[in-house]
Parts: sequence; structure tokens; C-alpha cells
Amino acid sequence: MLTLLAIIGLFKISSSALCKGLYIVTDEDGGRAPVFPFDVCFDAVSSKIDVSGKYACDGTTPYQYAYLGHGCSGSPIVSQPLNDTDSGFDAECSGSKCSYAIFRQYENTDCEQTGDYVEAPVVTNECIKINATNSGEISCSDTNIRTTIYGDATCGTEVRTETVFETGCDKDDNTYGEVLEFDVSIKYACDGSVPYQKGYAGHGCSGDTIINQAFDLDGAAAECSGTTCSYAVFRTYEATDCSQSGDYIEAPIITNECLQVNSTHSGEISCSETNIRTTIYGDTTCGTELRTEKMFETGCDADDNTYGEVLECAGCKIKIYTVFTAIFAALYSLF
Repeated sequence: MLTLLAIIGLFKISSSALCKGLYIVTDEDGGRAPVFPFDVCFDAVSSKIDVSGKYACDGTTPYQYAYLGHGCSGSPIVSQPLNDTDSGFDAECSGSKCSYAIFRQYENTDCEQTGDYVEAPVVTNECIKINATNSGEISCSDTNIRTTIYGDATCGTEVRTETVFETGCDKDDNTYGEVLEFDVSIKYACDGSVPYQKGYAGHGCSGDTIINQAFDLDGAAAECSGTTCSYAVFRTYEATDCSQSGDYIEAPIITNECLQVNSTHSGEISCSETNIRTTIYGDTTCGTELRTEKMFETGCDADDNTYGEVLECAGCKIKIYTVFTAIFAALYSLF
């Protein structure tokens, strides 16, 4: 089995396409190979002691952090700036968050999931230049991490794919490894007149689907034609320390549509860069405003100590509608 670092060493990516992470400088013409994504916590057990770590930026300075205990919570026991020049690394502290996978490798040689282990995150779904005529990409599923080599510089013509890490026992050294986390994305779309839920490995809903399931319309209705919906997208992190790190979920919600609540009232959901809100009207045509309440706001939620943020307030084709959604529940709860 090829080692992941050996594969990474083949790749380089132009500085114009970097996501937030730590890179190896591969040559003098600006080539870089992604090593670790920033703001991703990884755990380990060393001599039966739980530890964790992550790479992150403080302003424009990259740091390596280490913590006692799993989850990268509390105060770090190590907070060390990374010297890019001396280490041969380069850091990108701006840009978008990298897609990533996390794998775990146990140290015992009896192929058991016990004892000391180490985890590591790896950047995925980035088209990476290898040389003037080839490119490559690291991708993942819930069972493996793999590299695909392409016969062009833009990840267009696939040449071959090789698995670099796979859940299960490695026969070469009799150690057990497993893929723990990988990025996913989901969208609802129509195939003709049939609505589908489509799932993808990685962000952006690109590539082959890992889920392609007709949507169960029990209690719902689908509109596969019509005009483009206005929408907002919000993200909620699962961490309960109000940090923008670790697992999160995003959800789109239809905005700027007048919704009839009952025979005498209507409502509308609207958005800005910082919040999503509902407005209740004293008629059925969204004419006489009664009150407005915020449903979602960028910042820390004091009730559960989780961080959320409005990502988009725009328009796109969202074509699945249900009368049993949180939208209507939120509107009715205002009465």
C-alpha cells in the first residue's frame, strides 16, 4: 500500500487555488502540496494518555496546538508558531476551509482496535498539479482514502486510481486502521418530474453520487418546474464551546415567499448577511406587518453554546417543498 505522504509528495498546487491549510513547498516555481487542513482536531492515545492536536492560524501566523484529552478543548499545553522558512512548509491562513478526511492508525500488531493510536487529517477534493502534463486528487469514502491520477493538468482525463488507506487490517504490518470522518454534501434535485436526494463525498456536490434516492413524498409536494427560489444557507457547528471548528451541518431555507399561515394570517422568511428572520402579517397577502422575530443569527447560541453563521443570502434552484418543515413550525410557534 502506498503511503499517503509519498503520494502527497508528488503533488503541487498553485497559490491561487489554496484552501486554508499547511502545505509542503515542492519547488521554486510556487508549487505546493497540501499536508494538513487548518482548524481540524485530531486525537491520539500515547502510552494510554489521551491527547489531541490541530493546526490553526492566529491572524496570519500558523500554529501547532496540542491538548491533554481528546477534542482540542480547554487551554493547549503546546502552542507553537510554525516557522515556514525553516520547516519547508507554507501556510494559507485565508481562503475557504479545506475538504478533508480523518484516518486512525492503531499501533498494536495484532490487528485489533485497542491501545495506542494516532489520527491524521488529510486534504481532499483539491485538484493538484503534479507536472506539466499530469494532475491528481485525493478523495475518500467511509471505507477508504484514494488518489486519482489524471492525464492533464486540470483533473479531467482519469488515468488510474489507487487506494492509499483503507479501513481494516493491513497485512503488511498487521495493524488496524480506519477512516473516521469525511466531508459530505447533499442536495435535492429533480430527475424529470421525480425529486431525488443526492449525496456526495466531499463538499460542493460534485463528482459521482454516493446516495441517489428518490425522495419520499409522504406529507410533501415537489415542484420540478417553475422559477428559481430565493434562499439562505446557514451553518451550525456541533462543538459546544462556541468555536467554528469540527463537525457542522449546513441547511438551505427558502426566503422571500409569502406563506399563508391560516385563514387570517401570513408569514415570510427573509435574510441578511447576519440573520434569518420571520415576519408575521395580519392578512393573507403579507401586507400588514405585525411582528418580526429572528430564527437564526450569526454568533454563539447562549442556549446550547454552539456557533452558527449565515453563509449565503441569495437565490438558487431549491425545488423540494414540504408542509411539515421547520419553516412552518417556526411560523406557527409565533402564535
